[in-house]
Amino acid sequence: MRAPADRHDTVGVTPPGVRLAGARRGHARPRSRVLAVARGTAAALLVFLLALLMVTGIEVVAGQPLSGGHAGQTSLGQVLHPTR
Repeated sequence: MRAPADRHDTVGVTPPGVRLAGARRGHARPRSRVLAVARGTAAALLVFLLALLMVTGIEVVAGQPLSGGHAGQTSLGQVLHPTR
């Protein structure tokens, strides 16, 4: 039988195959950070698209682009189909 003081000589040793909670393997990022970045990117893209649709809608109703270009063509249309 071991003496009680001898039990403390293995403190901090993790048995093979056991992974401690919060320990990371290699340089992989935590899944929650990757998901947070993906959600932020998706939210920014959604806000951009909604703003683009709002500006295009205002230009269609007004009949001229907000940028002051040719009447009857939207700013998005001028970017996609530039006149020469």
